This record gives sequence, C-alpha cells and structure tokens, in this order.
Amino acid sequence: MTLLARPSGIRARAGHPRKRHLRQEVRPGRRPGRGGHHPDRGARRAQHLRAGHRAGPDRQPAAPTGAAEAPYDGGRTLTHEIGHWLNLRHIWGDDGDGCSGTDHVDDTPNQAGHSRGTPSFPQLSCGNGPNGDMFMNYMDYCDDAALIMFTLGQVDRMDATLAGPRASFLPRQLTERQGA
Repeated sequence: MTLLARPSGIRARAGHPRKRHLRQEVRPGRRPGRGGHHPDRGARRAQHLRAGHRAGPDRQPAAPTGAAEAPYDGGRTLTHEIGHWLNLRHIWGDDGDGCSGTDHVDDTPNQAGHSRGTPSFPQLSCGNGPNGDMFMNYMDYCDDAALIMFTLGQVDRMDATLAGPRASFLPRQLTERQGA
C-alpha cells in the first residue's frame, strides 16, 4: 500500500490507481485543532481520507508535516481515519452518551460517549469496571499522547477488511498465498 500525502488545493498526480493508493489530504479542520473525515461514500471516494488542521497565520493551508496543532500533532488523527477506512467504528458505538451502541468488536468495552484530553485510569461508564473506558484506543478522541493502541479484535477486523474489500491494496504475492 502506498500512502500519498498532499496539502489541499494541489491536484493529485494522474496515473495513481485508486485501488492501489490511499490518498491522504490535509485540509483546514472544521473543529479547532483536530478534525478528520472518512468519506467512504461510493467507490470513487473510497480510497481518499482527509485529515483536518488549522491554517497558518497567513490563512494558507499548512504543510502536511507539522500541520496539526498540539495536542493533536502526533499523527493519531490519520491513524484514527485509516482505522475507519479499515472498517473500524468509534469505540463508544456512536450512540451519543448512551450505553447501547457498539463498535462490533468483542474486546473493546462499552463506554458512554467519546473521551477528550488525557484522562486518568480508570474512567468508568456503562458498568465497564474494573478497567473502564478504553480512552487510550486510537478510535477514541483523546489527545494524541494518550492514544496508544488497537485491540486484537480490532486488528482482526482490519485484517478481514484487507483480505476482503481492500484486498487490492495488498501485494499480489500476499493475496495469492492467502488464497492458496
């Protein structure tokens, strides 16, 4: 898989096949400091991710390297968005602050809504003690310094996506061995 990074406003090079390249586009974020968007709507946009950032003082988009502002400048927004591209959902199940949502992964505990900042361990919600919310998971919204992991169940889900709908991103030799 090849990851192409470019600032917004610059056209992608012709000849990059959508089924072999994942294009990351850096654009001004809708929220201060952080913002990502995974437009997985239709085949044309399925290999395109946008990671937001704040524009520089001259209101021009900042460069992809170092463009994000602290505490979201560690690259975890892109990790999170690629997680979506590989079929992961937010760990709180996108049900607001309720306890009825699911991310369809058995080894992530249920939690009431997203986390922010750098919470202290444990943060309990939805009866998920003793370990509580998995705020350190890449699919939550904490500061980049607090995000450190995917679970084994999430890795299995991403592997299944790479073996199925995203198989064109793997080298042919690997997919031939898996099919044998």
